[in-house]
Amino acid sequence: MAASDFFAKQGWTGVSLDSTFGTTGTIQHAAVDPNASSITPARAVIPIKDERTRPWYAVAPILGPKSATAKVAIHMRPPTARLANGVVGTDNYLSVMLKAIMGGESRGEGSIVATGTSATVFVVDAGDGPQFTAGAWVAVDIGGTLEARRVTSVATDTVTVRPAFSAAPSIGAVVINSSTFYLTSTNTQSVTLQHAKANDTNFSWTAVGGTGNVSFGFDTNKLVQAVFDLKFPRWTFGAIAAQSPAITVAEFSETLASHMLANQAYTYLFPASVTTVPTHYPFEQGGVEYSVACGNEHIMEMGGQLENAVGVVRMPDRDAHRIKTKVRADSQWEAVFTAGTLYSIMTIIPTGSGTTKRFVVFDAPSCVLVEQPTYEGDRLTTNLVWQPIEDTITAGSTQTASSPVKVAVI
Repeated sequence: MAASDFFAKQGWTGVSLDSTFGTTGTIQHAAVDPNASSITPARAVIPIKDERTRPWYAVAPILGPKSATAKVAIHMRPPTARLANGVVGTDNYLSVMLKAIMGGESRGEGSIVATGTSATVFVVDAGDGPQFTAGAWVAVDIGGTLEARRVTSVATDTVTVRPAFSAAPSIGAVVINSSTFYLTSTNTQSVTLQHAKANDTNFSWTAVGGTGNVSFGFDTNKLVQAVFDLKFPRWTFGAIAAQSPAITVAEFSETLASHMLANQAYTYLFPASVTTVPTHYPFEQGGVEYSVACGNEHIMEMGGQLENAVGVVRMPDRDAHRIKTKVRADSQWEAVFTAGTLYSIMTIIPTGSGTTKRFVVFDAPSCVLVEQPTYEGDRLTTNLVWQPIEDTITAGSTQTASSPVKVAVI
């Protein structure tokens, strides 16, 4: 046995969407934030305390089921290839995680504008309408700059968005589709997580059958980040070659676009009934947090295939989603709280410029204040706690449309 000293934050992490519960799919190398990611394996230890005649007589305990918890922090970014006209898109490590935990993903090819009817309605190329989904997001070239909006309805090839663009799109304008992730009513998906230390390949873990929750955070001068809180019913530890599948610790070709700062975020907070061009309503620095309670749990049975776990079930808590915002002193929120007025909360984070802009979007179409507004600080600020509820603004009966929270990369 040889001990070693090495830098623990130099390593390799991979994730997969399981083909069936606990059955590892295609592993994708994931560029995680090592300062906010960890895996903690555990195993139940059952003591034996039979009656004995001698005071210090001991019997070795029995080792019980394994389990593990993990935090996986991934910087939110769109895929390298934009979903333009004719581009289908492929899975990547971020999409695998978001789909597995939230439940659903809407992804389709882009198109071009055949007719720009108004600032909220446009027609795409003939036959391209089915590539777009109510509830998902798109970006359209408006006068040489891409603007991102939520699709509220699709009728044949006619697409309606909300809120309005700054102007009607021109004929021939590009329409970039998105990967939009949304909450589903049921979810049975699980993930596999692999991690290895680069400087001592005897230190590696494979955890299977994982599920959990996700939260999103962003602040000035910080990278936009998704943090997955996961739990697993089984893990293995050992040399990388002995893992299943075997781990190869090597650099990889990045499948996501450039990292994104939240500094240029557009934040919109407006009555849900409003359809006109929204006005930027700035949040305070460090003043927004999206927590999505996905309600994913393991199904436990005696003799279950993975340390008594046999699958994943969604046990939704409709009151658990929370969006916490901090804004400048504003007395209007007292009346909004008292009346229970529905508001939309959108955070659109761009990078780049003109027609090459990329976006990360956090969208809660229908929210209600669930706590009395509070005030604090020498420069008075207002704290607001919102609960996203089912989206009744977007047309259609699909889960993409009704999801109370939607996360898009464009």
